[in-house]
Amino acid sequence: MTFEEDIANVASIIGDKTRATMLVALMEGRSLTAGELALRANISPQTASNHLKKMMDAKLIKYVPTPTRYRYYQISSTSVASALESLSLLTDSPKVRPPRHEKLDRDICYARTCYDHLAGELGVLLTKKLQQQKYLQLNDSTFLITEAGRNYFKTLGIDCATLEKHRRQLAKPCLDWTEREYHIAGSLGDALLNYLLDNRLIIRSKEKSRVIKLTTAGQLWLKDFERVT
Repeated sequence: MTFEEDIANVASIIGDKTRATMLVALMEGRSLTAGELALRANISPQTASNHLKKMMDAKLIKYVPTPTRYRYYQISSTSVASALESLSLLTDSPKVRPPRHEKLDRDICYARTCYDHLAGELGVLLTKKLQQQKYLQLNDSTFLITEAGRNYFKTLGIDCATLEKHRRQLAKPCLDWTEREYHIAGSLGDALLNYLLDNRLIIRSKEKSRVIKLTTAGQLWLKDFERVT
């Protein structure tokens, strides 16, 4: 199968409305049974099984081992979750939050990784504060870093001049899947995430894939950051 055929095959599986509904349900961050997914999609358990098999074969979802007789399913990898988030940003209503937003996993909504940068409420909050402090300025499809911003990031050990030598975009606005507002992507977004992790202002959750937790030190840092902005 060619590269183009591989893309077309995965796209056709995701593109089915019933399967898309089931995938969105799994994006809530919880494992669900075939029966629960059938209820979400308003289909029979037998029909749900057929759809689940197709998604399993495409490696979009996987089984979750449990001691019970029930089979639980979840998104197979962070790559699949990120791809689904990206697709959601191509919809006609970019400012509309995902279906059942109030039912989404609270931890996923608050802070998570999006590729190699920080997303969720926390990612959007930091981006807003950096703009309010005039460290960043939104200009069409990019964030411009002001002189004050370059000096600030240098205090964090982030040299924007060095980052600019990378082939990727320096500071890219990334529309947040749950918040529908921008957070920072690009090499600066990567550097900021690493700064926060290296200084243990945030930590990765051991229980939930992609979830980020704000530490006590991070809460104090955030309060100081909000105070000066």
